Amino acid sequence: MSRENETKTEVEPPRPTRAQRLAAAGFLIAFALTIITVLWTSHRLHSPGAGRASEPAAAEAVPPAAVAPRPAR
Repeated sequence: MSRENETKTEVEPPRPTRAQRLAAAGFLIAFALTIITVLWTSHRLHSPGAGRASEPAAAEAVPPAAVAPRPAR
């Protein structure tokens, strides 16, 4: 039996709705922005001019006199 004589029974799936297309586009855009942000942040942290930018600045904001000394054991 040849394949030419067989009837096509393949049914194409329905096209995505506008909401599904918008949701997919939104997901892809959010994913791309996340990747770009990670790369940009990594580049800024590891660039030669960054200096000591990877250390938190909050530790330097507290003056030494404001920190209570530890009690002796």
